Amino acid sequence: MPQTTRLLPVYTLVLPTAVMGVSQYIIIQAARATMLSTFRQREQEMRDKSTSVDGKEQEESLYNKYFPEMMANFAGNLLADILLFPLETVLHRLYAQGTRTIIDNLDTGVDVIPISTNYEGFFDCFRSIVMEEGVSGLYRGFGALILQYALQAGLLKFSKYVFEKISKELNPPEPLAPIDRPRSSDRLSQQRQPQLATLQQQQAQQQQPYTNYMEQSYRSTRR
Repeated sequence: MPQTTRLLPVYTLVLPTAVMGVSQYIIIQAARATMLSTFRQREQEMRDKSTSVDGKEQEESLYNKYFPEMMANFAGNLLADILLFPLETVLHRLYAQGTRTIIDNLDTGVDVIPISTNYEGFFDCFRSIVMEEGVSGLYRGFGALILQYALQAGLLKFSKYVFEKISKELNPPEPLAPIDRPRSSDRLSQQRQPQLATLQQQQAQQQQPYTNYMEQSYRSTRR
């Protein structure tokens, strides 16, 4: 394709592109760290409660191991795309300027229109969009972004269900041990044992003089 004079040189797009990339990375990492710390704190509280109740520390399930990481990445990407959407809109218009690109006519929905812009740089593009289309012009295509993340949220919901199912099958709950309660007959036998021991001691004491007399008579006859 022949080059046109409306194409912007690369050096004019390097700085805005780098700023967008660095900002996106910072937002994603900050949101991810916040979400992971929240998940870990909540998991530690639940683990402490379960340990204080049954005295056993539960093993980390498959759900607690992988799902918080997925949720943190999802939240970080969503927040970064929402906050940087106006900057991304400006950069995409600068990238497509002078490239003989045609786009769908979203006003009618039945034809296509060429891109015939003539922006001089990043700030000129931003100023022109706000003056001609208003602030809402910076958020054109935002509905497609919401639809994209709505589908990802549905996949995360399904993944959560799968993780919980797998965790329950791999780590089934331990059955409760039956409580051994003494039966009434056992209780009666336990109550009678001290009484029987006392009676046996009394009988032994009563028979002790007679036993001593018999032993003495036996010894005298032997002599």
